Amino acid sequence: MALGGGGLEELTSGAVEQAIDDAISAALLTAGLFQFGPLQLDNPVNADWAVNALAPAAADNINAGLTVRLFDDTTEEGVGFEMVVPSGATNLIIGFRSRASVAPAAARTVGLNLYQRGVRDNLAVDSWSAGTQLTDIDIPNNNLFQVDSQTITLATLGVTAGELTQFELTRINPTGGTELVDDWALVNLTIEFS
Repeated sequence: MALGGGGLEELTSGAVEQAIDDAISAALLTAGLFQFGPLQLDNPVNADWAVNALAPAAADNINAGLTVRLFDDTTEEGVGFEMVVPSGATNLIIGFRSRASVAPAAARTVGLNLYQRGVRDNLAVDSWSAGTQLTDIDIPNNNLFQVDSQTITLATLGVTAGELTQFELTRINPTGGTELVDDWALVNLTIEFS
């Protein structure tokens, strides 16, 4: 709601409260970039996860001062994170800074799944979703870090705005192209909402 030239004195207290709520929601959505380094991600190492297989943290095989998460090409492995989805959000934008751990001979692809479950107020924790297959990540024939992102509606994911949500990201077979052989190395994961 935009305030007119008359200022706040022409508005009811309810209209002022709504204008403040709208401004706070807009600020949270535009300022809401969340970054997860490899050591800030959760480890799915028990049966309470959608997929009980860890993409381990390790020193990067080229730049040992960096820690990466290594996702295997033969077993579905993952990492987790949780966050409160901002009220008013309708989309999740997930970003990856990643590379092939070993340069492939030609361009390849990596498939990813995103699982979620809600942690609602004064209710039992939801069951894990079936998982949403994300758009494949294209890997060039080198082992340089690259940035990729995808926008997904919260409705597609089954996520409720305003709710604490636990996520698990796993590597799976890609839907197209030729799968990257060997590990996919993730150095940074970002989440934004719009």
